[in-house]
Amino acid sequence: MAYTFYGCLSREIEEDGGKQRTGLEFEVVGTDKLNFFLGIGNREQAVSERHEAVFQLFQEYGLSHKRFREVKGKYLGETGFQVLSVYFDTLDYARYRYGNWYKICFSQVPSELSGGVYDCSICDWGDEDDAKINSYCSIDILPEEQAGMLKELYRPYIPEESRIRKTDRVGAIDAGTDFLAVRFLYVGAALCVLLLDTIGNKTAFFDLGTKVSNVSELRAQYSAAEQARGELLADLRAINAANQATIFISHWHNDHTNAIGKLKKMPGGLQNLAGNTEWYVPESDLPSFTTVQNVILPASFYIWEEGTTQAPVDIAGNPGIQAGKINLLNDTYPHHQGVYVRVTLHSGKQVLLSGDTTYQGLPREIRTNDGYGYDCLQICHHGGDYYLRPADQDESTARSYIPTPKRGAVAVYSADGRTYGHPDEFFVGHYHTKGYAANNEWMLHLGAARGGYRWDFM
Repeated sequence: MAYTFYGCLSREIEEDGGKQRTGLEFEVVGTDKLNFFLGIGNREQAVSERHEAVFQLFQEYGLSHKRFREVKGKYLGETGFQVLSVYFDTLDYARYRYGNWYKICFSQVPSELSGGVYDCSICDWGDEDDAKINSYCSIDILPEEQAGMLKELYRPYIPEESRIRKTDRVGAIDAGTDFLAVRFLYVGAALCVLLLDTIGNKTAFFDLGTKVSNVSELRAQYSAAEQARGELLADLRAINAANQATIFISHWHNDHTNAIGKLKKMPGGLQNLAGNTEWYVPESDLPSFTTVQNVILPASFYIWEEGTTQAPVDIAGNPGIQAGKINLLNDTYPHHQGVYVRVTLHSGKQVLLSGDTTYQGLPREIRTNDGYGYDCLQICHHGGDYYLRPADQDESTARSYIPTPKRGAVAVYSADGRTYGHPDEFFVGHYHTKGYAANNEWMLHLGAARGGYRWDFM
């Protein structure tokens, strides 16, 4: 049986060694959930009594009107989405554009599809795509008007409460919080970082990725990834009124957020976070962003808007933890519109958490740490390409944007054998040239193979 989705292109996926990890990843929504907004089908196919007011406002005012934009998240956030990975033999996928919407037919029987048929896998948010290709799809480029309407539909509405931090905020960080350590959790082909205060409380999380390989040989070799994922999910489930936390999302790619999808499947999992966490996130028009925004209180969901650059802001007035927004040449790709965090520890050492940032997008004072350099750098994209277009393509120029190290600085990488091409020796060499000491590198996957899965930088 064939199923039809509308899919928003979220990222490219590449793996050394062939077709299995070369292609595109989409966040897809059933066409029956969105057809009404495109003037296809009728309202009764998608509307429940719970969402009647949303559809009435759409009919009365249209997609772009403020009154509809204020309420659309209620419907879209509960509609949900799935993650679809499509694999290609060649670079034919270059004709598809990040952030654009497409019509995708999916089936486990290729003869049920017409046109070009591609190998693919589909999974719920939070699950791993299967190591074996066992599904098929065809991708149709939507008429420009329809694609534009879906993009407008998912364009975030940012209420005033999400632009200005309120005084009655939640979260575990206050002006006097002193940070003892930054803990790097090995969770496979993703990276999650925890911030601990001097009492040992886990006050903050930087990214919530928990992708663990489904390749049986790799799962056996890197069993610590499962342990770390279990610890992260337990920590998130332990958040409550007496144990609040702050969450930073560097960008909305699945390998940095899929723990949220796992929580959604647990009783009270995501809802439990709603009143007991504050979030600092970049704006995104992916369904994953809408899903979370629909649950978290606006005054606790601080959003940096796309196309803005901001110097670091002291979180809760605490200069020991600062966060800011990058904007590389107004390009919309998530690596160019991310959030970074700079942490000063009780020891005086300083750490830069960069997500998958293209370093050229960081403000100069952040790249150099005001000229003093860093003691520890979370290497972007697990050590991979950090001058993704439109960043400068000249190797020596791009290398110059790597954040400045102090003498003997630690560089932290993550991978699990199914590495998405990272860390790449070519790029690792750039860090050595910049001054990061090779004998101080933390290759988290190598440590995991020896039975460890947590590294504290203090």
